[in-house]
Amino acid sequence: MLLTAFIINTQKVGTELIQWDGSDLGGNPAFKAEATVSTGYGDITSLANWNTWWKGTLLDYKELRNELIAVFLPNWATLGNADKKILLTHYIWPSTETTVNLDLLYTQAERDAFQEIMMGLLDKCDCLIRKSNVIGSIKYFDYQVDDNGTLNTVEIITDVELA
Repeated sequence: MLLTAFIINTQKVGTELIQWDGSDLGGNPAFKAEATVSTGYGDITSLANWNTWWKGTLLDYKELRNELIAVFLPNWATLGNADKKILLTHYIWPSTETTVNLDLLYTQAERDAFQEIMMGLLDKCDCLIRKSNVIGSIKYFDYQVDDNGTLNTVEIITDVELA
């Protein structure tokens, strides 16, 4: 799937044209997730653009995550560190990748800053979004409360699309 941006005066919204007025769109969405590029739109597909502009499409988060897995995860070995970090923010990485290799994507200062933020959050929170199973590996879960007040949990597997 492609991420496309509406074109205003030959400039793609969001990449070449950073500020625009809603009236300049003529009733069209600024961004689309589509199989082919529609008339009046230009292709801006990249991990960075998906990460920045996906909320402007009609995709929900699950659809975005599944799209990132389908399009970008198969190319993990050829991605730069910045793109790999974007995938990691969405809990996406190859299940064969080691924690050591994932850690090496970040500088020591980045790891220290993350640890400091997380420790501060955990001090304020009574719940964790991770659970250890019997053999000690960590599982991540998406927690959502539905309209009836029921807590629903979905295990997030790093290289499997969500149903």
